[in-house]
Amino acid sequence: MTVVIRGFGALTPFGNENAAFVDGIMGNESAVAPLPEPLAGTRPGVAGLVQLTNRDLLKLPHCRGLRPGTMTRYTFLSTGALALCLGDAGIDELPDEDAGRRGVYCGTYTNSSEVEKYARLALATADPDARRDGRFEFDSSLIPSAMKRFTGFEFLKLMNNMPTAHGSIHAKCQGPCQSFLGNPLAGLHAVGQGTRALQMDLADTLFAGGTGSASMDAMLILRDMKGWLAPRPDSSDQLPAVAFDEHGAGTIPGEGAAFVALGRTDGDGPVRAYIHGFATAWVGRGEGWSVELASDVIGRALAEAQWDAASVDIVTALGMGHQENDQRELQTLQRALGDARPPLLTLTRRIGFLEAAHGNVLLAAIVHALSNQCYPALEVPEHPLPGYDFALQAPDSPPRRALVFGAEPGGQVVALAVGVDAPA
Repeated sequence: MTVVIRGFGALTPFGNENAAFVDGIMGNESAVAPLPEPLAGTRPGVAGLVQLTNRDLLKLPHCRGLRPGTMTRYTFLSTGALALCLGDAGIDELPDEDAGRRGVYCGTYTNSSEVEKYARLALATADPDARRDGRFEFDSSLIPSAMKRFTGFEFLKLMNNMPTAHGSIHAKCQGPCQSFLGNPLAGLHAVGQGTRALQMDLADTLFAGGTGSASMDAMLILRDMKGWLAPRPDSSDQLPAVAFDEHGAGTIPGEGAAFVALGRTDGDGPVRAYIHGFATAWVGRGEGWSVELASDVIGRALAEAQWDAASVDIVTALGMGHQENDQRELQTLQRALGDARPPLLTLTRRIGFLEAAHGNVLLAAIVHALSNQCYPALEVPEHPLPGYDFALQAPDSPPRRALVFGAEPGGQVVALAVGVDAPA
């Protein structure tokens, strides 16, 4: 069964509307700005922040009746992006009687704004013998004792899928409702899982996306501990990091959320693009990923789509600004695409790195590009990593096929083949 994309919603540092997002990706301006002050003791830096208040959220369709006092920042972002997605897909009102065939998948790095609580939970449920050997292994028998280390409300927040649950309520969905935790590709993975759910006839409509905020205090601390954060630039016209650039100074934190509305070809509504193929792989326990593994994932997605690598018009990559990961993403694409070198789309320099939402924001940019037959503005590295040989400008012919790819340091790889034409 062919799965279609009927619309998208992208709430990013470019603005709180899809129109602002489109203007941002088509232009070459940056929404990244210096942080007003160091947060939680981290060094001064830059970030791409979303200017979103309760009043702004309530102005969006399908968002009436929210109770922001019960929600985290992630829930604000995901609910807002879902509202934009509903509007873009032409869904003004969803009848309650059909809710059983609709669902929401929302990938998120964590559904609590306090990451340290997740660290406490992880340590409390880790096998002690493995920890002494420097490894982390989950021991389910430790859950009862771990629960005693948290208040009831704390544990509820840890276990309850707030971004997805609130999104499901406001989309009037009662179907599959799930969140994927733990890595920056969780959102793009959710799109692939939603595609499979529709192919297996588990639903008629799924809103799949991701939400993330790398600018929260705890996330900044985690990134700073790993030495990944980009410092504040010395001058206002200096870019702190560019993807695939050997002078890249590190990852730029960002925040945002993005959803796509997935449907079946026999359903109602606009068709913006088709998902032709999906593949993923995960190397557990933070062992990282190999170029061979990631290129195989791309190969499987292209094989499902029945595409030749040379037919791909545009590709994406996370392009975190983390040089080791960027270099391996570059080598993966070169290996998987053979001699083909289409334009390579990244957005990190302009909006920062959006954690679990980043892959979905790239997908939203691709959906706009395909459905409007145009190319987004390309981020060209000034000092490319060794071997960088992708097209430096868009070709004259409009894009029809795209490969949305990402591989993150923790070990997950995702590839989606998306096209404007229906499968033969």
